[in-house]
Amino acid sequence: MVEIIPNFHPIFVHFSIGLLGISPILFLIGYFLKKKTWSEVIYRTAHINLIVGTIISIFTVITGLNAYDTVAHDTQSHIAMTDHRNLGLLNISLWIFMSIWSFRLLKKSLTVTPIFLIFIIISSVTLFVTGYHGSEVVYRHGIGVMRLPDDSRFNVLDKEIQNLKESDKNHIKRDNEHSDGHDHKH
Repeated sequence: MVEIIPNFHPIFVHFSIGLLGISPILFLIGYFLKKKTWSEVIYRTAHINLIVGTIISIFTVITGLNAYDTVAHDTQSHIAMTDHRNLGLLNISLWIFMSIWSFRLLKKSLTVTPIFLIFIIISSVTLFVTGYHGSEVVYRHGIGVMRLPDDSRFNVLDKEIQNLKESDKNHIKRDNEHSDGHDHKH
């Protein structure tokens, strides 16, 4: 498996984004519907998602740091990877802080304060910005991708384009000179 997947960061990152991404939504639902009988279940689920998501995110960061040091990359990719790494370190710091806060709230009451909601929304924004930068590292710079897709269909397209260019050149050569002595360019 290690030969197929050079690092485990892509495995953990999806759990981090999923659990931490849904947690603020659940906190908001619980906060605005706190008088409903099932709001306690929503709050409890939000707290669990936050804490479990943060624990998994610690592994996400560890595997991300390993990937940062081991995957092949060029200078441009290195800059993108460094930005993503720095955002990831900021991110995990915020989520650890939020998890500790959440854990302390669990001891007193399940409900959260508006300031908690503001901080968790800020943490969510950094999560999605970090995720976006990570997707740029993979999809724009090709980092962690073992091979590009088969481009044989593009080779066929390239040949067709080349043939059109050649036929245009022949057309220009033939049509540049007219019987009345003037010429034109295409």
